[in-house]
Amino acid sequence: MRRVTLGLILAVALLALATFVRPGAGRAQSDTPPMLWRCFYITCQTLHGVALTSAGEGWAVGAAGTILRLNGSGWTIAPSPTKLDLFGVWFASPGSGWAVGGYGGDRVALYWDGATWTPAPFAPTGEMPPGSPNAPRAISGWGDNLWMVGERGVAFQWLDDRWVWRGRVVNKDLRAIQMVGPREAWAVGGQREELSTTSEAAHLVNDVWLPVVMPTVFGQQVNYTALHFVSADEGWAVGEYYDVANGDFRGVIVHYTAATGWRLESVSAAPMTGVTMLSRRDGWAVGWRYGLYGPSAIYLRYVDGVWFPAPGTASVEPLAIDAVGNGGWAVGYAGAMLRLDGSAWHAVGLEANNNLRGVAFDGATGWAMGAGGVILKHEGTAWASSPRPSSLTLNAVALRGGGGWAVGSAGTILRLSQGTWQAAAAPLPVTLNGVALTAADTGWAVGNAGTLLRLNDSAWSVITPTVSVNLYAVALSDDSGWAVGERQADGSAAILQLQSGEWRRAPSPTGQPLYSVSLVGATGWAVGANGIILHLIDGQWRVSGGPANDSQFTETLFGVYAESPDRAWAVGANGALLEYRNGAWLHLPAVSRDTLYAVAGGPGAEATAVGAYGAIARGIPLVPRQYLPLLVRGDAPGY
Repeated sequence: MRRVTLGLILAVALLALATFVRPGAGRAQSDTPPMLWRCFYITCQTLHGVALTSAGEGWAVGAAGTILRLNGSGWTIAPSPTKLDLFGVWFASPGSGWAVGGYGGDRVALYWDGATWTPAPFAPTGEMPPGSPNAPRAISGWGDNLWMVGERGVAFQWLDDRWVWRGRVVNKDLRAIQMVGPREAWAVGGQREELSTTSEAAHLVNDVWLPVVMPTVFGQQVNYTALHFVSADEGWAVGEYYDVANGDFRGVIVHYTAATGWRLESVSAAPMTGVTMLSRRDGWAVGWRYGLYGPSAIYLRYVDGVWFPAPGTASVEPLAIDAVGNGGWAVGYAGAMLRLDGSAWHAVGLEANNNLRGVAFDGATGWAMGAGGVILKHEGTAWASSPRPSSLTLNAVALRGGGGWAVGSAGTILRLSQGTWQAAAAPLPVTLNGVALTAADTGWAVGNAGTLLRLNDSAWSVITPTVSVNLYAVALSDDSGWAVGERQADGSAAILQLQSGEWRRAPSPTGQPLYSVSLVGATGWAVGANGIILHLIDGQWRVSGGPANDSQFTETLFGVYAESPDRAWAVGANGALLEYRNGAWLHLPAVSRDTLYAVAGGPGAEATAVGAYGAIARGIPLVPRQYLPLLVRGDAPGY
């Protein structure tokens, strides 16, 4: 812990030094301080695996080398020696465990010795073409006999203190493995196609892998995602199959006994992603599907041979599950964590996995909105779910003077009145993408097919649209404003200018479509596809240089917010996070790999970004008297 803390302090000290002393300047500058961006929850990275060593202790692993530790009743971020995605985690005891992952020719296996995580070596083989898919996805052991399986059916065995490639067991990916004896194991996997699934399974007998034919469902093969054996003679596996009759993917649970072999036991409405058995008569399985209004999780309980639905947080996407005694945890997309509380599963931290498309603050109070009409309220120091007047997607929200408006699909308009969102009359059934206010009851909304709606005295009216464009965002400054989008004919940039109450086409210096715009007085920023950034100077839009520290940056940017002429943030695809400070854009380390759709100023001098799968990132200004206490207290809150 001491080494980690000192390393963090050193990193921030170097960051502070770089902030207050410009290269080549030769003297200190009174520049704008940088932002420290962190996930509002314990992590925004997708978690692929979880393993408990007791009801109150365990580990979870995920994207970008994320490792979380459960110690007592709280999860904390643990130091990780890799940035590669981790998919599998397995522990023989609290002081001995493994985490594995990677992609293609980049693979990693980390060993926990009770104090630190250390990469383990792989033996050179010459049998795998360089860069070919051979990264592990799962690991299990029995005593000193340890095996990993992974991409394209590869298998590795722990021999002579290194991982040795033992060939391809099957043709497609293997995602789960469990040793059930000193020299016996099962592994399952498969592949999802556009409209089909394929199965893979293998049985290790006396250190020799044999392919296994698994059960089908209505003639369709199953893509298996997880398995759990309670003994060498009995186990379960879960997965998904493509239901031709209904045109979607559904879930499967199969059961193995030494007497009957593998047989179909249950099907579910949602693909199944994880299974854990407490005994041959008691267990849990989880899965999820993405419906019309967002994600929907499913929890199944097994009691005396019957699987039946169990209660749990719905709007999350669990990918893995483990339980010990009366304690259990499930983990999933965007850092979703669910705790077993008696007979129900409850999300910890993450309020919803729905895509969040808009965010705005009015003082200390903030609102975030998105798919399925989800509404989150920020008050004090936490986000919490709020009632939904509509199940349609909400694309943007604007607040001013204690009031607010939100817009979305099919012309949806909501009004904030006395702290409650209520449905308002929609003048047109056209998707609305952006809204901006000059007062609580005055402003504009824009949408597809050139839709322009004017808000005056709390009433919306339709302005003759510019039908050849789709408008995605609008920003106002007193009696002027700008709207941006793309031309329907060729997808090139479209810019409209508001002057004296009328909208007119304005020239664009780029052909890239534009998705967001923000103004501060007479200046502002607009962002769009392929990393394009436009700067408004003297009434003209000009192409701005990309991040000074990343000349190859091309991620699509979906949101921008200007705090002042000298300070702005932009967010986009793959968690892209940019900051404009001291006259240049900088590409900041991502807090999530999922798309960030919107960014806004938060309470005080903070900033907030929201995105896919319910991700919320918080930007905290780092000033000399604050950055050390912030990090000394820890990288992330515990739950």
